[in-house]
Amino acid sequence: MTTFVDTSAIFAYYDTDDEAHDVIAPLWAALLAADAQLVTTNYVLLEAAALLQRRLGMQWVQRLQTEVRRIVQIVWVDDELHDLAVTATLAANRRHLSLVDNLSLEIMRRLGINYALACDEHFTERGYELPPLPPT
Repeated sequence: MTTFVDTSAIFAYYDTDDEAHDVIAPLWAALLAADAQLVTTNYVLLEAAALLQRRLGMQWVQRLQTEVRRIVQIVWVDDELHDLAVTATLAANRRHLSLVDNLSLEIMRRLGINYALACDEHFTERGYELPPLPPT
């Protein structure tokens, strides 16, 4: 199952005090155990690194670099994708729908990805789902 990995899930996975940690951590483990294809963008990784650095410290940026980068397929944003995301962000005119969110939603649409490992309501608003946990 191909799953898009969002900044919110990366942060919730690493921050055990995050309210979504207890949902995201088992999903993350199940996806890894199932050899699911995990996809994200370089913008998500940049946003996650900045958030981890600011809230948890540099050691978490190092973990992001050594752990997450080796298990996710990274879609690198080019000029066309960046411009599409900026246009969508300005058109939406919503303060809490970021350029990174709009870019992620466009990548999911383009790649036909139906699942998002995310704690961000923007994904569910657009009809995307969390990946199901396998039966135990």
